[in-house]
Amino acid sequence: MELIIFLCLIVLGYVSGRIVESRHYRSIAAREQEFLPLPVVTLKHALDETREVARAELVAGNVVVSVDYFKRFLAGLRNFFGGRVKSYETLVDRARREAILRMKAEAKGADIILNMRLETASISKGARKTIGSVEVLAYGTAVTYKRGSARTAPIEVSQEQPSTAMPVEPQRSPAELRYKVVFSGELAAGQELQKVKTRVAALYKVPVERCEHLFSGRILTIKDNLDHQTAQKYQRLFEQTGAICHIEPM
Repeated sequence: MELIIFLCLIVLGYVSGRIVESRHYRSIAAREQEFLPLPVVTLKHALDETREVARAELVAGNVVVSVDYFKRFLAGLRNFFGGRVKSYETLVDRARREAILRMKAEAKGADIILNMRLETASISKGARKTIGSVEVLAYGTAVTYKRGSARTAPIEVSQEQPSTAMPVEPQRSPAELRYKVVFSGELAAGQELQKVKTRVAALYKVPVERCEHLFSGRILTIKDNLDHQTAQKYQRLFEQTGAICHIEPM
């Protein structure tokens, strides 16, 4: 009778655990797609220096996931024979991703979460100090930029002819024209991203982490208020790193 009860608990733990785990993974996948536009980085210095910060605050997400009977049984066998405890790996993976999602939910409306950290802890159960649950805490600094703050956007060229009723701006001489050098993370053919980042960091003489924001996909101004000849010098110097920048009129 005791053996039958034991086997029933094993089967029940396996079936119910698989159902709960599958539902949880589906929920995690759906919410990860929802929060995909909110980037999370472990870097301390990844701010967009061309934009003004409106708010910076600590956000955190905490989750406790229980260990089902079947996983505990398999972990006990692994402790006896040795090897990877795969039954606990999925448990920790679910807890970690769930904690990050809860942290993102608390930071909803922010532009980026900086310096994200994860902490884990096991909650013991019973006199034998067996693991009953796993706790994961995710926390970081949610940064929100001011809307409409300095951010370089692509220049739109209007195809409309100026109205004859409006005065036409006098054409400036080539010496009066000013230009800016912009970069959006574009790399030259055959270049590797990490190597380019390293060379850009060496060019600016800063740690690689300080250059991460340059490769976020946003169009950023490298240097402005230049004459065309000086702008070309900056462009050639920057492109020696393997990155491609462009010259635009101001």
